[in-house]
Amino acid sequence: MKDQLLRLVPTYEALATSSKIHLIQSLVSRLLVEHIFEAYFVGLSKSHSEELERVEKYLTAFGGIHSLIH
Repeated sequence: MKDQLLRLVPTYEALATSSKIHLIQSLVSRLLVEHIFEAYFVGLSKSHSEELERVEKYLTAFGGIHSLIH
């Protein structure tokens, strides 16, 4: 459980001692991002979502900050 907490909220130890409500808010926020808002579109299959992610990563190589500098 501690490993999962550390992955979701890296500062959980400090939050747990100072303010439990902030820990709960951080945990819920991270879970929402990972499990609800991670998908590109609601109902998109996992394989299509992975394909879009690969395309996005490929395209960022062309539009990154480094291409603007050079």
